[in-house]
Amino acid sequence: MSGDFVFLEEAAAFLRRSPATLRWWRHAGKGPRCANVGGRVVYLRADLDRWVESEFAAEDRVSQKGDWR
Repeated sequence: MSGDFVFLEEAAAFLRRSPATLRWWRHAGKGPRCANVGGRVVYLRADLDRWVESEFAAEDRVSQKGDWR
């Protein structure tokens, strides 16, 4: 599994959000799946990709309904 996961700071950089935003999402039960491993929050790269894809899918559903944010 080495190399398949990233730490909080790397995940935040990938998503172009601050680490504080990812901490808030984790607290609120939102955002990509993560785990606490050895006292550090880690994300699987595949979960980050899936989460981004799901955000695009959600946006597509909103666009198809004609609801514009």
